[in-house]
Amino acid sequence: MLGIVGNIQEISKLCRCCMENGQFNIFTTVFETQMIAKLIGKCTSSEISFEDEYPKTICQQCFDKVVSCYLFLTKYQKVQKLLQNLLKMKKSSKEINLIVIQKIYI
Repeated sequence: MLGIVGNIQEISKLCRCCMENGQFNIFTTVFETQMIAKLIGKCTSSEISFEDEYPKTICQQCFDKVVSCYLFLTKYQKVQKLLQNLLKMKKSSKEINLIVIQKIYI
């Protein structure tokens, strides 16, 4: 983490997540439809606004962590839905002879 912030104007250049030097604008779109800010919000359960006063940049290391977290959450949510559906099928039929489960790729 950054030792001392000397100039208040330099805050805007810091990584929003760790206070190191920011490299990427968090309002850049990744994965074709998602902004980095949305990924951060989903991973941290927080809302990030373009109008807030916090830095609008993120460093490479934090970006990589946010992407990894987002991919994990996405996969987890898909698997939970699949498991929920399988359990519903099991309860309704009492026995499932054969289930073909396809791998979920992200």
